[in-house]
Amino acid sequence: IKGNLTIKKKTNPVSFTATAEISNDLLLLKSDTFKIDRSKWDIKYKSKSFFEDLADKFIYDDMEISIEVEAGK
Repeated sequence: IKGNLTIKKKTNPVSFTATAEISNDLLLLKSDTFKIDRSKWDIKYKSKSFFEDLADKFIYDDMEISIEVEAGK
C-alpha cells in the first residue's frame, strides 16, 4: 500500500505491505509492522536530529507502526 501520512499537519509519503480479507460483509485490512522516521513529521522530543546535546538521553527517530482497519458497508 502506498499513500500519504499526515501527522501534526505535515504530510509525507509512506508505503507498507498489508493483507486484506472480506468476512461477513466486512473488509479487514492488517499491515505488517513498518518504520517511519518521526523527524520527517517534526516530532522533535529528545531527537538527535534536532538537539545535539542529548548524549545518551535521546529517543531514536525511527518508530514502528502497524495498522488495522475494519470497514463495513
